Amino acid sequence: VDEVAALSQAEHTVIEEKLCPVRLILAKICKLAYKTVYSTMKLLPAWTACLEELGLPVRIILCGVCTRWNSTHDLLSFVLVHC
Repeated sequence: VDEVAALSQAEHTVIEEKLCPVRLILAKICKLAYKTVYSTMKLLPAWTACLEELGLPVRIILCGVCTRWNSTHDLLSFVLVHC
């Protein structure tokens, strides 16, 4: 059931406006995760040092993968725990 299709244009506009900041934050988190994983010379050591300084277990930040079901949820769960 597509509940968005049943919304009026005004309701759809309000929802889009409220979701815009969330989409921007998610895009920034995905970019950070990608750059951290694939930039082993600069960002990865800084990430590791930051986790050690906070007393958190050292883990590599997860990347959201469009072909892997639920990977965005896993990424957000990881960020909420570690950031």
